[in-house]
Amino acid sequence: MVGTVLTKAERAAHLVHSLTTLAGVAAARTTLFDLNPIVRNVVVLRRRHDVVDYDVTLDLDANLPEILGDPSQIEQVVLTLLINAEDCIAAAPETSGAIHVRTCLQGRRVQLHVSDTGFARDASRIFEASESGVVLNICAEIAKDHGGDLYAWSSYENGATLTL
Repeated sequence: MVGTVLTKAERAAHLVHSLTTLAGVAAARTTLFDLNPIVRNVVVLRRRHDVVDYDVTLDLDANLPEILGDPSQIEQVVLTLLINAEDCIAAAPETSGAIHVRTCLQGRRVQLHVSDTGFARDASRIFEASESGVVLNICAEIAKDHGGDLYAWSSYENGATLTL
């Protein structure tokens, strides 16, 4: 119980630091890190709290190079992308929900893909002002701060893929 409280307190501290960094109040903590353990930990966290009641598959490239950035900010992005996929699955109860999370190296860029079979949405409007849109806009800003981008790909029949 104490361990759980400490873990949640650390995550809250990381979130506050991420938000203050985005607001220009605090400096990002830049270090080299491996993306795969962050992805794995976020998925385990969601499963541990019985939030996930559908299939989540991981396809993590074991040969990824380390990336330079703030691991706590990237963790928040991974968590947000996973929650976004979960919300889209919940919005489409007639589909069998599944999320596929994949890391890979494309050229010299480390990529994270989060695909879902949930509610089909218009990828061109996914970053517009709405509760999830605002959060995804923050994720896009974090990606830019790390020298990357956040893209959305949507199939009107098969959910969407967000690529970091």
